[in-house]
Amino acid sequence: MGRPRYDTAPDASLLTAACQGDDLAFEALYRRHVKAVYRHTCRRLARVASTSGESSFAEDITSETFLHAWRRRSDIVLGDSMLPWLLATANRVGDNYLRAARRQRRLWARLASMRDALSSGSGAAEIVVAGELGRKVGQAIGRLDARDSQVAALCILADQSVNDVARYLGMPVGTVKSRLYRARHALRHDLGRPAT
Repeated sequence: MGRPRYDTAPDASLLTAACQGDDLAFEALYRRHVKAVYRHTCRRLARVASTSGESSFAEDITSETFLHAWRRRSDIVLGDSMLPWLLATANRVGDNYLRAARRQRRLWARLASMRDALSSGSGAAEIVVAGELGRKVGQAIGRLDARDSQVAALCILADQSVNDVARYLGMPVGTVKSRLYRARHALRHDLGRPAT
């Protein structure tokens, strides 16, 4: 049940109060906009999702949007309403969810083809050797410095591009490249072979 002071206050006032530690003010913003963010996310997923299962992301995307708003509340610059900011954030969060779902589908497809190859006996030795090498590389990446390990895991194990990793981690491409170079050098030394 809302309180009159919060229910009638402008978004900018509520956000200012939330930045000053008033949790009820942020709760009022949430109640005011959650349905609109959820509906927007459902409509957008219906337009862009390639499988029906991705439409179930709407609740997660809505929750993460408000979590992001809570964490960034002191950085948000508003006009009359917080809704445009929330919808733009929901779009970005949704894009991340859809990219992750596509990566997961590709991974499942690769695993299925490996399973098929193992069951047919063709290329089984190569798959076992590749799996063992992957395990060793994963362990070696875990022994790296935390910053280099994060970049190496995303670029090498998750097979993500340097540009995507830079965007995801919020750092310059050059920094990602230098960390990846350092990680590969350490992996070559650790594994005693060229790191590809």
